[in-house]
Amino acid sequence: MSKKFFFLVFFALFLSGCGSASNTVSTNGSPTAVMPMSNLRGGIIKTVDSGKMYESAVVIDAKKNIASVQVLSMVSDPKENKTLYIGSLDNGVFVSHDAAKTWEHVDSFKAIKVYGIAVSSADSNVLYATGVLNKRGKVFKSIDGGKSWSDIYSEPGNDTVIISLALDRRNSANMYIGTSSGVIVKTEDGGVRWRNIQKLDGPIGKLAVDPFDSGTLYVSLFEGKFFASRDGGKTFTQADSNFFENSFSQKSSDGEVTVEKRGFPEKIYTIAVDPHLPGVVYAGTNDGIYRTVSYGKEWSRLNIIESSAKFPIKAMSISPFNSGEITYVSGSALYTTTDGGEKWEVQQLSVNAVASLIWYDAQTAGIVYVGFRQ
Repeated sequence: MSKKFFFLVFFALFLSGCGSASNTVSTNGSPTAVMPMSNLRGGIIKTVDSGKMYESAVVIDAKKNIASVQVLSMVSDPKENKTLYIGSLDNGVFVSHDAAKTWEHVDSFKAIKVYGIAVSSADSNVLYATGVLNKRGKVFKSIDGGKSWSDIYSEPGNDTVIISLALDRRNSANMYIGTSSGVIVKTEDGGVRWRNIQKLDGPIGKLAVDPFDSGTLYVSLFEGKFFASRDGGKTFTQADSNFFENSFSQKSSDGEVTVEKRGFPEKIYTIAVDPHLPGVVYAGTNDGIYRTVSYGKEWSRLNIIESSAKFPIKAMSISPFNSGEITYVSGSALYTTTDGGEKWEVQQLSVNAVASLIWYDAQTAGIVYVGFRQ
């Protein structure tokens, strides 16, 4: 397949959002009213009891909501968990100061296609967001809590979008971005100066920095492979079938246990880094969820509900309070385990949209948000 054809397919399906996004729509009721989830075509849902019950969290005011806003990214203020930011496909950035009871549009942010958004762990007034402005992929920075934004990085042409953004939790002046052309770029001074890290063969889907080691970077290509760097991005190692020689899946049939050797999945859709254990990463794939405890060198398949492995797992997250608590979405169902995958709670999602992200509140146990896009 030619590179030209690949990028035409990529931009048509991925950057367009696989559907149109609309402005906020009207609804009747008070600002605290809950919209039926079956009416959501985007937006956010929220649970406060670790997933036993979810409710829509899309209200702007009595006449407007974000039920049709295509959510691409989400982050919470690390010092004030009631403050949340979401980046959208065509509507820029929204903020909530009351834990998603109500939202407001950040009018000062003019870009669209906000695939990455982050808040500095050192200063809650410092925000970063990717976006497209005047057809150009850019990174923006605010030092006043989103009241104003400055352009700190720009792509040279109109055909490249910045898909991924990752801050170093140990030093938030260190930031990585990944582009649709496969380039990874880094700044070590909050966006004043940038340097090239790596060029990979495919659009950068996800970036993550190991929370225990600033020199360890995890990368997944868009519907592609997994890479890890242990030297700050100087070199990358790809996870492939060679790392799966000792990984097996056990199946019981007629009382007998058979052992099946599996290769590494063809497509990775998302990655989630364990916030408690160094070197532990989960990958949501076209064949279930895989886990590494060795910085990507060796992998094992998580014991999820097998029928859910038949659907792409594009949204997944790990609780900041318990490594054994994992939530993921497959098809139209949401799955949560609190024991590392031995048992799962399953809920149907009555939302006419696709889950794009899962975000755990880092300060209050039990609070989880799920974002959607068409």
